[in-house]
Amino acid sequence: MLSGKGLVDNDADPAEDEANVRSALISAKRALLLDPSNYEAIVLIGDLYGDSDDARSTSLALEYYDRAIQIDPEAPDAYASKAGLLLYDLNRPHEAEPLAQRALALSIRNRDTVTQLELTYLLLIDIFLAQKRFWKARAIIREALRKCPGTFMDAVAKNARKEIEAEKSGS
Repeated sequence: MLSGKGLVDNDADPAEDEANVRSALISAKRALLLDPSNYEAIVLIGDLYGDSDDARSTSLALEYYDRAIQIDPEAPDAYASKAGLLLYDLNRPHEAEPLAQRALALSIRNRDTVTQLELTYLLLIDIFLAQKRFWKARAIIREALRKCPGTFMDAVAKNARKEIEAEKSGS
C-alpha cells in the first residue's frame, strides 16, 4: 500500500515535501473522479490527510478510512490506518483496538505479506502497551514471533518487553 509517509523526505526542503504531498493528493482525487469506489485512492487520501498535524485533516482522514472500509470491508489497510491514527495521533487506544484486531484477522486470512503482518502486529502491541494491558501485549508478541519470525519482529518483541519491564518497575 502506498502511504503519504513515503512521500516525505526528512532531509528534503519542506516546501518540496509539501508539493509532493499536494501532488499525490491531487492524483488520488483525480483517480476518485474516474472511479469513486477506488479503494487504494481513498486509503491514500486518508493517509495523506492523516500525515497532517491539524484537527480538520485528521477528521478528514478518519472519514476517508470509514469510506474505504464501506467499499471493501475485507481489506485490512483502512482498518490498520484508522487504528494507527486513533492510537498515535489521537491517543484513543480503546477505539483503535477492534480496528487493529480486524486488520490483523483480515491480513492473516488474506495471506498478506510478512511486512504487512509485522506492521499490524506492531500496531496491536502498541495498543496494548498504551492500555497497560501487558498480558495481552505479551500474548500478541508470542503470536507475532510464531507467525513472523525474523529480525524485525525479534527487535519489536525485545523493545516491547523492555517497555513492559520499565512500566512494571515504575521507571
